[in-house]
Amino acid sequence: MKTLLVIGRNPEFAAEIRAALPPDVYQVVSYADIGDAEALLLHGVVDACIFDLEEFPQKALSRVDVLRKLFPDPPVVVYIREAD
Repeated sequence: MKTLLVIGRNPEFAAEIRAALPPDVYQVVSYADIGDAEALLLHGVVDACIFDLEEFPQKALSRVDVLRKLFPDPPVVVYIREAD
């Protein structure tokens, strides 16, 4: 089973991802902030991370840098919703 980490403050975002993926293949874990997910990231049990950048408009690039330091190898998908 693959573990996907979703970081974002909108719980519907993680729910949409969870609903779109087969539950027997992907476990979707969500946290509101990088700091909340730090222990999970440091243990190396995450296969990929989806980061909702729109939820963190201030210092967005520095937050991505922090995420990459904690999570240097697996892929990170940065998501930004289209403006209305």
